[in-house]
Amino acid sequence: MKRRMALAPLHWSPMSTKYAHVALLRRLPRRATPFTYRLPEDLTAAVGSFVVVSLRGRRMTGVIVSISRESDVADPAAIQSVLDVPPLLERDLAFYNALRRRTYQSWHSTLHAAIPDVPKRNRESTTPSKAVTPLSIPERDVPVVQTIARHIHEHDSVRVALPSDRIGLACVATSVHRDPRPHLIVVGDLHTAETLVSILPSAALYGGIMSKSVAHERWLDIRLGRRTIVTTRMGALVPPSSATRVMVLGSGSDDLLQSDQNPHYDARWCVQQWSALQGNPVAFLDVLPRVEDGTLTQDVWQTPPVIIIDMSQARPASDDWLMSDELRDVIANADPSHGPFILYCNRVWKEGGPQTTTRDVADRLRSWFPQIPIAVVEANDPLPDHGLVVVTRTFLYRLSLIRPRASGVAIVRAEQELAYRGFRSLEQAARLLRRLTSWAASANAPCLIQTDAPDTVTAALGSTILWHASELA
Repeated sequence: MKRRMALAPLHWSPMSTKYAHVALLRRLPRRATPFTYRLPEDLTAAVGSFVVVSLRGRRMTGVIVSISRESDVADPAAIQSVLDVPPLLERDLAFYNALRRRTYQSWHSTLHAAIPDVPKRNRESTTPSKAVTPLSIPERDVPVVQTIARHIHEHDSVRVALPSDRIGLACVATSVHRDPRPHLIVVGDLHTAETLVSILPSAALYGGIMSKSVAHERWLDIRLGRRTIVTTRMGALVPPSSATRVMVLGSGSDDLLQSDQNPHYDARWCVQQWSALQGNPVAFLDVLPRVEDGTLTQDVWQTPPVIIIDMSQARPASDDWLMSDELRDVIANADPSHGPFILYCNRVWKEGGPQTTTRDVADRLRSWFPQIPIAVVEANDPLPDHGLVVVTRTFLYRLSLIRPRASGVAIVRAEQELAYRGFRSLEQAARLLRRLTSWAASANAPCLIQTDAPDTVTAALGSTILWHASELA
């Protein structure tokens, strides 16, 4: 005999009584639905309004996501007050509804991730004056920046393959300088965001460690289009004004995909949704834009000058599994006055042995170069200004883009990146190679890549259009 599921009875009310379905700004399970509250007649509230309600004796902030004439509970509590916060628009709620469905999250968790806490007291905050750091680029790169900037302003939606991250900064700065409308600039890490803010006189940062008052004010700046905001991926969850130009610098999954807490959202998808909902002009800029984000509108990527060493031939000659004779000579003759020599080795395995750590590599290098200071730079370590520095992937999030300095850059065992079998691993490896090699070119430093797959490395550094065509094939 089949059992029927019991449905919650609907409680009808007089025509004058309305019930608001409120999503609380807190993280709740996926199955949690909006809570029902009675809407007092003396309160002026609508769908999208920010309200204060009581839940189990605690005052909480929420957003009205719908209003109805019936209630699914017998005697719902009343909404206590309506906050003096600009309500969410219908298109904003449509976006958050699409986002919660895409990420399989509740209304509560989705809005909690997107909306900062409303401060208890409205305080007028003054924006402190800041010193602006000038961003200078070589004369040879000026025509490239001008071409990209012209392309951005002639089209409402662009996807550009950049020659380097540094030129990306210059393109963003040029757009902000030329276009009087507010900008929302989304980047993949806090270091890049802080760098952009330092070169843009009128820009403010949304991300990192902020007080409630500052976070709320920056959130309002984005929504109302009051100024240019540079933000980490969290800013992609904020509905920008329809007059705002949105720019995304970077497109790697490691940078713009939120995967360490719920909801797991992709900042690029969010930006594309805002553009579709309210027509914001958008620009995606990266050294290797994603294939599935759409067709490139401009490819100005230029293969940097690199020396590719085929380790299948160099290894027997040097009789060493890690370093070729050519790389050893370049390190020995590097000019320390130009900065540190960067040795990238994110994954290193000894042949026939266990995985070798970066500290093992550093110890090995000390036996070869006892006269050179050798350091291992990890997540929060400062970058030395001289010597031989062993770095991992975390170095990408701390690149000095304003004044890059290095006496050389070497990528050892590049095939470990290219052959790693993981989701999107080839795209991530190609982007890593492009970022490091183009950074070395910006620093006017020699760049060497050791690999057992020279053809694959050459293809990764080649034409973006051909790279995308092979990926799609």
